[in-house]
Amino acid sequence: MSRVFATGTLASGSQIIGRTELIDRIAKYLYDDGKNVSLVGLPGSGKTSSACEALNRIAKRKDFDGRHTLLLKTSLGLYESFEEYWKGCVLELYDMASESGIIHHILDRERDIFASASSLPYGEVKAHTETFLKCLKKLGVRTIIFVDEFDAAVKLFGGARHYYEFFREAGSGERFSIRFLITSRLQIKRIETNAYGNSTLWAIFDEIGVHEFSDAEMEDYYTLLEEYVVPLTVEARQRIYQTAGRFPALLSLIGDRIVDMREQGTVPDVEKVIEQERDGILRIFSRVFKCLCDDKSAALVIQAAVGPRYKITPAEIQTLSEYMGYIFHEAKGFWTIISPEFLNYLRCQKLNVPIWPQLSEAQAALVRLVREKLTEHFGVDRHNLDDVLIAKKLIPATKIDQYISDRDNNRKKYGVESDLLDVLPIEGLANIISQYWPGIFSEYFKGKDYEGYWRPRFLELARARNPVAHAHPDYLTDEDIARVNAICIEIMECL
Repeated sequence: MSRVFATGTLASGSQIIGRTELIDRIAKYLYDDGKNVSLVGLPGSGKTSSACEALNRIAKRKDFDGRHTLLLKTSLGLYESFEEYWKGCVLELYDMASESGIIHHILDRERDIFASASSLPYGEVKAHTETFLKCLKKLGVRTIIFVDEFDAAVKLFGGARHYYEFFREAGSGERFSIRFLITSRLQIKRIETNAYGNSTLWAIFDEIGVHEFSDAEMEDYYTLLEEYVVPLTVEARQRIYQTAGRFPALLSLIGDRIVDMREQGTVPDVEKVIEQERDGILRIFSRVFKCLCDDKSAALVIQAAVGPRYKITPAEIQTLSEYMGYIFHEAKGFWTIISPEFLNYLRCQKLNVPIWPQLSEAQAALVRLVREKLTEHFGVDRHNLDDVLIAKKLIPATKIDQYISDRDNNRKKYGVESDLLDVLPIEGLANIISQYWPGIFSEYFKGKDYEGYWRPRFLELARARNPVAHAHPDYLTDEDIARVNAICIEIMECL
């Protein structure tokens, strides 16, 4: 694999694309301003790499400044308990202090207590750790502790509020000279909700969301690629964006393969690269999807990025974008989730999270009715129905390629059973129903005529289901929603 992009490992040095402003900000907050910093974002967004690079810069500065600063990198996910974590911290800090010529009998004593005991209860761990840290402060030593994977606190700390409070006490006040740099997928405030009575650890942190590449960072990425792919056409850029969006892990995976092919003497083809890396892309998709499910955010994300924006608040949109990094602005009023291809992947999952229950159920019921009656009418099974729909010109000629592509993507990339009716919009279903209204469908709709009664209602549903409608709050009013719900209920009563 190439050394230009980091895939499946930490990025460092020239492998870090963009993020200059973020890394400078982290270093300034920790070293100059004495603040605690929390980085929040999805796996693969570059949190840990950015944090480590900021610490590397601090390390160079402290050596130049001559300040006694210990930089400890830890990962909460590697420990089995709070007590084991702080025992490990004390032992590592002791070794670092000794290597720097910082020696004191109190440090020796507390280190020996931890080293000689296989395990200690919370009270003793707390007391000995505090003594050790207070001694470091008296010796004029500042300590910066990087805690990666702080989400593990949910499992390690359980409902014990005092574990979180110890971090808060250590990172604030006058007793110690410690600052924390924490990375997590969830906001600390959300992690702390698992503690009985909650906690206030979140209040001592400056929280920074780490998510998609900015326009400038995307240009840095494409400029780097152009050193290996000449020319990087508009079509190639669009194809990369279609799959990877602005998501760092996906962009690095594709970039790494392109560079690797070039170094092996092969002229890279972006389409082939993406297909060759399909398994890796799906692993990243799966990891993000698991986060969505764990966070119970799948419904909100679909509402924000696809629509309908049914009962979703601006505060929820802000959480999904600024703090969790699932969605980002692509144009005024429009949101994109990870990448367009990830959105297709998401649509194919069995989410069991109805966005607009009445509308989703009504559309699904119409699909079932059309599929059942047309297979019966033409004497074919579901797998042959698509050919009939095309032959009978029941699919608009200008849309056939698009719908076939959507159907095939569902089958090939995401392994789900799919036909053209699954990807047909409501107006497409309404068109089929109108053509076979007499003799097949009219009996299911209360004997009302199609043109005067049902056609306007189907069009109302189509308008409500159009994602474009939901980029503009005044396009779909409360009255619109109530009217659509009434139509959906009427359809379900018929079917």
